[in-house]
Amino acid sequence: MRVWICAVALLAVTSASAEELKRRTFTRPAPAPVFTWTGFYIGGNAGCASRSIKPTSSMIDQDNEPNVTFPMFYTGNAGCFAGAQAGYNYQFMPRWVAGFEVDGQIGSLGGQGTLHEIEPGNDELLGYFSHQTTSFGTVRGRVGYLWDVPNTMGVLTYATAGWAWARTNTSVLAVDVFPNVTSTDTRTLNGYAVGAGAEMAVARNWSVKIEYLFLDFGSTTYSNLFYDDGINTAPLVVNMKIHTFKLGANYHLDWMR
Repeated sequence: MRVWICAVALLAVTSASAEELKRRTFTRPAPAPVFTWTGFYIGGNAGCASRSIKPTSSMIDQDNEPNVTFPMFYTGNAGCFAGAQAGYNYQFMPRWVAGFEVDGQIGSLGGQGTLHEIEPGNDELLGYFSHQTTSFGTVRGRVGYLWDVPNTMGVLTYATAGWAWARTNTSVLAVDVFPNVTSTDTRTLNGYAVGAGAEMAVARNWSVKIEYLFLDFGSTTYSNLFYDDGINTAPLVVNMKIHTFKLGANYHLDWMR
């Protein structure tokens, strides 16, 4: 009787062990999270910029003499900035990524110059002026392609384009009038932005990027006035373009969900 009891117990233990082994052998592990660029992100950036400034004046000679010109001389067109960005990516096909980005930067980009009246045998200073860009930003679309790069989680190269804005301050000291006249004008300009960049995923929710943008704001006529012989006046006109180069980092809210 004892032999039968032992045999039954041994059989039960063996059967349970076999079932456990079978369960462990054939149960599939949970799938690993799939990496995707789809989702919202926020981040910061910093960089430097150079400006292309073409200041002009529509001054007409008060004395109506021949061969009179009114050239402008300008120096200082570079500076640095820092800012933030936010956007959304959508990955499809499966290596393409499309989305949008909004950014804003503050800094100090600007310089100063002079307006002259040049006639045969005479160079007369009419005034001093300064032109500063204190902040700027963009709202852009992005389209890019994902590349497999060894020892990384992937690199996105992209093209981008959209609307741009810039906040500018100008001041003029007109010296060919008595007493001298000082004037200031602050404007928010509208333009467009185009550029390209590369962004690399470096951790579970983080990426770093490098980006170039070209911003064009066309010509702006400011209310600042220059004087010639204290009578004729002409406003300051500035054609502004900005080239920006920046580094940034993004935190992706929806990666590796």
